[in-house]
Formats: sequence, structure tokens, C-alpha cells
Amino acid sequence: MKAVVTWNGIASADLFDDAFKAQIAEHGIAYVTNVRTKQDMPIQASFYEDLSRNAERFDIVRRLAELKIPVLLVQGGQDSPRLKEGFERLRQAAPQHQILTIPSANHTFGAVHPFQGITEELETALKESIHFLKEIS
Repeated sequence: MKAVVTWNGIASADLFDDAFKAQIAEHGIAYVTNVRTKQDMPIQASFYEDLSRNAERFDIVRRLAELKIPVLLVQGGQDSPRLKEGFERLRQAAPQHQILTIPSANHTFGAVHPFQGITEELETALKESIHFLKEIS
């Protein structure tokens, strides 16, 4: 692997709140609502247990800070507060990596499902990612 580009990445693999964890403990399954589709997505206890058992291995902030290859972190300025806070944690932990904030971009860079076409924000993310990768090779 020569480089990494991440778009609106997460700083922690454990995205679950206390209510979710209580539901998993009691029922062996919990649901997370997909913000875009409104579907209730099931998560089995085995998934969450694996995440907990391997917390050190899934320490995204530490892993990013340790990466010796070039990284570009792309973040939408209008993404959720939780993801923007995570982006800040990643940026602070790994200042050696490049960052790009697209101020007007949301989590999907303005793209919708089903795909309706490219947006200015998505085009910026694509062009800057390609430029970064071309510079590496």
C-alpha cells in the first residue's frame, strides 16, 4: 500500500451509545437507524463483542498516527458534529498527514441515493483525492 485517502472517516470504531449497549446486553441484538434510508439496521451481539475484544486493534486514531505512508483526510464541513469532532481528533493525532475540508460538503458530499449526478462538493473531493494519489505514484 502506497497511500490512503479517507472521506468523512470515523475516529472511533465504537459508535454506540449506552442505550444501544444495554439493548445488546439484554436482547443479543440492537438496531441503528440509517439516517439516509431510515432503515433499522440490526447489529448482533457478536459484532459488538468482537469490537470490544479488539478495541486496541481498532484504535483508529493511534493507527493513523503510526502510519508511515501518506494519508489524505477529506472532511465535509457540514458533516455531523460527531464526525467533525472525530476528524479534529485524527488531525491533531497525525499532523504529518494532509487534510482537506470542503466547507459546504455534507457527509455524502451532496450526493443522494439513488444517484442524481455529481455535485460541486463531490467533484472537489474526487479531484483532490486523485491529485493526491497521482502525486504519490
